Amino acid sequence: MIEADAFPQSEVIGVDLSPTQPTMVPANCTFEIEDLEKDWTWAKPFDFIFSRVMAGSFEDYAAFISKANNALEPGGWFEMQDIVLPYKSDDGTFYPELELTKLGHYFGEASKILGRSIEAPRHYKSMMQKAGFVNIVERHFKWPLNAWAKDPYYKEIGAWSFANLDGGLEGLTLALFTRGMKWTREETIVFCAEVRKQLRDPKIHAYLPVIVVYGQKADVNPDTSIFSAKYKTRGHLDSPLMSASPPSGSSKRRVRTEAQMSQKRLADRVKHRENRQEHKQRMERMEADIAQIRKNLDTVSAQLRTLPQLSADLVALQQRSSQKPPGEAYEMDTSIETPDFPAGRRAAPAGAPCATDHHDIPPAEVPEVVSSLFPTPSHVDCRCGVQHHSQADCLEYRSFAILYETHAAFPKDPLHARSLPRNPELPNMTLHSYGDNAVTCFLTSFLKGFEMASVETLFGVYFFAYRLMRWRLHPDPMTLKDVPTWLLPTEVQNTYPHPVSIDYIPWPDLRDFLCTNPRIKSRHSVKIYLESLQLKWPPGCPLMAVENGQVCVSPEFEAIACDLNNWELGPPWLEAFPRLVSLVHP
Repeated sequence: MIEADAFPQSEVIGVDLSPTQPTMVPANCTFEIEDLEKDWTWAKPFDFIFSRVMAGSFEDYAAFISKANNALEPGGWFEMQDIVLPYKSDDGTFYPELELTKLGHYFGEASKILGRSIEAPRHYKSMMQKAGFVNIVERHFKWPLNAWAKDPYYKEIGAWSFANLDGGLEGLTLALFTRGMKWTREETIVFCAEVRKQLRDPKIHAYLPVIVVYGQKADVNPDTSIFSAKYKTRGHLDSPLMSASPPSGSSKRRVRTEAQMSQKRLADRVKHRENRQEHKQRMERMEADIAQIRKNLDTVSAQLRTLPQLSADLVALQQRSSQKPPGEAYEMDTSIETPDFPAGRRAAPAGAPCATDHHDIPPAEVPEVVSSLFPTPSHVDCRCGVQHHSQADCLEYRSFAILYETHAAFPKDPLHARSLPRNPELPNMTLHSYGDNAVTCFLTSFLKGFEMASVETLFGVYFFAYRLMRWRLHPDPMTLKDVPTWLLPTEVQNTYPHPVSIDYIPWPDLRDFLCTNPRIKSRHSVKIYLESLQLKWPPGCPLMAVENGQVCVSPEFEAIACDLNNWELGPPWLEAFPRLVSLVHP
């Protein structure tokens, strides 16, 4: 489009494999969908053809360059700009052991395997010579990979290079590495994460070599060269973009064939449909954001109006608490180890004053409306047993919020409300994806805070927790059947109030014990239980399998994870609470 604006008398044609180009373009610029490896169908020759970053696009670069030569007017010019991998450095800060160094080599290796080598730019000049071009010039440039350069010009180039590579790293590597080098998707994503860390390091002075090669089609009459025509037309293969000039002495524009017009109309319809859908989605997001902002403003306004009364209530509550005599002290029964899931109530030392369970005056807690308006403490002691910084991170609050919102949606859309898949997907179980439903989002964010004994254990915990939550959200015979029998709530669980985290412990006897012993010790926590839990995976049994070209857990996984005999509690829980072993391993 820049070329079309700069040379309004020319006709500029952009070419790509898919309709990804903008629709708001100058009148003398059009975009067409073409495959440049096939026969070129343009009837009129071009004055200028420009190609940028086409490395890895062709199986036969010599054929592509020959086609460009044949499509030019005598004296027309062909220019190719491209990258030359691997990445380099001139000051020794770019080591062979770095993943960023390996990235360039892996690009070359994978592209060769797939038959579309990215090393072709090194040979552009010789290929243009063989195709018959003359006046060939080759120039080399260096683009820093981030803003490490001191020179403002190169610092800006580095910022642009970083934005391009950082934003498109997975898009550049996933297809190449999974198809060419047979990596798994997970291996590629982990590798990209390491590359991204090094890409952000300004101490690594790496740059991307860039090559520019241009040449002229042999011209019998020098007066007919592109320069004597004052650039009547220009064109590019950006993915490529080209232009054709009208015959000398004629202002008639190039006429497309019926096949080209049909192809252009189809591309326009596809692009317009995509634009309309994108515009609709953008408007819907804006409307949702505006509605949420209004809701937040109403909430803040309501909270501000209650502040004077809340302050008075707090003062009165503190005065009454200070006048109340201390409650009767109690001493913990140390003969039994009782797990401490809630962190809000702790045992007091012998003889120390402590409020009993039925104290007349509740503890002086800051109301929720006040805490939401003022900075929160470093963490909140809560009965859920997990330290968190706000109510929104509370395990109890989030669990019941998901339950309430799901059941509230039943009357509006019962089919959608029951649309949870039977099993979580592999990216969810590896904690790499939050998924598209409330259960996977909750489990992924929660389990990221803990270190599991093994990958098999992580998968197993995620699996049976997902099945239990799915049944609670949609309680019907089908979802009930999918929950392991040993994980279903016992009569004690249904009778005694208890922290929701207890429900996810595999052993019914241990769950009943925790529910019936509410006075607990601080050594017990959600952390020690999750990090001591172990799934005994059979030796030689694969965890992963490939079905229909997709990586997934093996068919044996569900049977192994649903067998309670395959679960155990090891250290540090086993060392801390030996008296409870009989509840786990009778």
